[in-house]
Amino acid sequence: EHICSQSNEQSNAVVIEQIDQLKQWKEGFEKILDNIPNGGLNLIHNNILKFLYKEFERQIPKCKRSHSTHRQWFIAFQLFLKLICLRRELVLEKWIANELNGFGFQTLRGNNNMQEQKIDTTDKRTKRSQNEVMTKFIKPFINTVLNQLQATETLLMMCGAKCKNCYFLCLLQQSHQQSSEVEHNCLGSHQCDQVCSRCQQSEAETKENSLPCKLQSGHETLHDCREKNHTCGKDCSLKQYGNCDDKCGLEFGHSDEIDCICNSLIHYCNANCSLSGCPNKCEINYSKEHTRHECYEKRCTKCCEIPKCGT
Repeated sequence: EHICSQSNEQSNAVVIEQIDQLKQWKEGFEKILDNIPNGGLNLIHNNILKFLYKEFERQIPKCKRSHSTHRQWFIAFQLFLKLICLRRELVLEKWIANELNGFGFQTLRGNNNMQEQKIDTTDKRTKRSQNEVMTKFIKPFINTVLNQLQATETLLMMCGAKCKNCYFLCLLQQSHQQSSEVEHNCLGSHQCDQVCSRCQQSEAETKENSLPCKLQSGHETLHDCREKNHTCGKDCSLKQYGNCDDKCGLEFGHSDEIDCICNSLIHYCNANCSLSGCPNKCEINYSKEHTRHECYEKRCTKCCEIPKCGT
C-alpha cells in the first residue's frame, strides 16, 4: 500500500508539472497561430507534420523539446496540431454559414435540425424544389466536409510510440507502420543534449571539463559521457529485450558476480504483438509472466473500410 501510495503521488506530481509547463507555453501558442496563416496551408500534404514541427520549434524557442520536458513538449505540440484543425473547421463553418444562410445553417456539427425550408411559401412546387436541393446537395455536402475534417484531424494525430533510436516519442502519423515500413522516428538527433552528471559530480573535474552526455535522448537516470570510465560500459545482460540502453550502467570495475545491467528502469518483452497484423513489439515487462503480448498502441490499427476514406 505504501508503494502504491508513493506511485500515485509521483504520478500526480508529474501531471501537475506537465500542466504548469503547458501554462508557461500558452502565450507562444497564440503567436504561432498568427504567424502560420490558414490560407494556403495544405493539411493533407505528406510532409505537413514535419513542416509544422519545424515551425513550432522555430517560432517558440522557449518551448524547445529537451531531455526533461520532451513528454510535456509532445502534449503541447499535439495540442497545437489540434488547434490548427479547429481553426480550419471554424473558417469553413463561417464560409458555409454565409453561403447557406437561407437554409437555417448554424454549425457544421449541429445541423441535424436544419430547416427543410426556411422561406415561407405556399407554392408546393417551390417547397418541393427546396427540399430536393437540401436532400441531394446540401446535406451530402455537409457530410463530405465533416468527413474531410475528420480525415485531416486523423492525419495530424501523432504516433506517440518510443522512437526507434532514442526515448523521445515518435512524431510520425499515427499507425504509420500500417501503411509503410517506416520505423518510429522522433525527427530529432536522438542524442541527449545534457552534460555528463558524473563529470559534474567529480571533484577533480571543473565545469569546463565536463563532457556531453552520450546517451540517447530522453534516457532515464544519470547522464553519462561514456569516455571517462564512470561506468562499466559492457553490453547489458538484457540487451535482447526492448527499451534497453545497451551498455551497463553499473560502476566501473564492479564484481563479475553481478550481471551487467543498463540504466533502463524496465526492459520490455519485445516479442511480436499478439494482435494479428500488428508490426509492433510487446511492451510488457519481460520478467512478468504473460500469455498475451501487448504493444503501446491502444487505438484500432485497422484502416477505415469506408470507400475513399483513406484513414
